[in-house]
Amino acid sequence: MVRVRIEYNRTDCIGAWACVSLGPNDFAMNYDESKADLIEGQNPKPGLQVKELEVDEERLQQIKFAAQSCPPQVIKITNIETGEVLVNWEKPHK
Repeated sequence: MVRVRIEYNRTDCIGAWACVSLGPNDFAMNYDESKADLIEGQNPKPGLQVKELEVDEERLQQIKFAAQSCPPQVIKITNIETGEVLVNWEKPHK
């Protein structure tokens, strides 16, 4: 098991559904806004959704694949225990 932090720059989401299709345990489509939401994510500031969770290797791979498949690359995945950035984003939330 590994503890990860998912950071999602919702502001720059284009509603492509890649994260929802590939990571349905962590992302859901918000049809009213045509953007994804991070399931059980917290909003430390407007436009940014964050959550921390412990996952097994299979779930970790699913989360990483969903983040890597995001066309605008607005999802960052970090191993909390080591600080290693597993998937970096192109458009960090400001």
